[in-house]
Amino acid sequence: MTDRVSIVRQSSSRSLVAMAASVALSTSARASGMYDADADATPDVRRSPCPCPCSRNHFPTMRRGPGIAGLQRQAKEKEQFREVGQQIAAQQLAQMKSQLSVFKSNLEEFAKKYRKDINRDPVFRMHFQKMCANIGVDPLASNKGFWAEVFGFGDFYYELGVQIAEVCLTTRESNGGLIGLKELKRLVERMRGSNAQDIGEDDILRSIKNLKALGNGFEVLTIGTSRFISSLPRELNMDFTSVLTVAQHAGYATVESLTEELGWDRTRSQRVLDDMVKDGVCWVDTQVPYTQYWFASLWAT
Repeated sequence: MTDRVSIVRQSSSRSLVAMAASVALSTSARASGMYDADADATPDVRRSPCPCPCSRNHFPTMRRGPGIAGLQRQAKEKEQFREVGQQIAAQQLAQMKSQLSVFKSNLEEFAKKYRKDINRDPVFRMHFQKMCANIGVDPLASNKGFWAEVFGFGDFYYELGVQIAEVCLTTRESNGGLIGLKELKRLVERMRGSNAQDIGEDDILRSIKNLKALGNGFEVLTIGTSRFISSLPRELNMDFTSVLTVAQHAGYATVESLTEELGWDRTRSQRVLDDMVKDGVCWVDTQVPYTQYWFASLWAT
């Protein structure tokens, strides 16, 4: 009996020693960071490593959505931002209108002060017109109002436009409806007389712009460094301007010069030149080895 009691006590002592060792091992593991309670609870489940910079392996925490209250709050904030933006835009627009009103008033005072210079000097008038165009003021937009009363701009440019049209029509028989800008200015000045108000090339161009309202027939062409006015009843094509570009230096063109400089074949070159002869734009000189097509409008440039 005494032996049995001794055996039981020894067994209990061993169990207590084993439990104490287990607790001590577990405590040591926790202290060193090697213990994972989740891994012990479900050892058969493989877990993804944590994206955070820790040494533990556990599931990352999922972020919850904003919810209905959060969505309503965001919508309210957007509406507040929109209202503030509209208020700022309205204030800026009011300030711009006020500034433009002040500037227009100053511009009118400037026009009254330098009225004689603007009417007398075409260069000064050109710069004044450009200044008006930069701020969106068009003195030619109407025949009535302040600008017409101060300068008579409407009457001046419409009268000049009639004179330009008359010169273009009277010279069409000789130049085929194509005249250089400088030559046109010279002829218009001669028509107006020495006592008339001086005009510049800018005045000619502005008047031609008004003549475009009558339809096709008046067009400004730039050939090289020179500008020409076309009064042909039809719209000019690219072949027409290409031939003028080739002929601008010598005053004439040939089939050979067009094929060499433009890369056209002889058939196309001859057809374009024949069409220009029909329109009266160029004259034909056959008293040379290669037929030459002369442009009267290029002689005066």
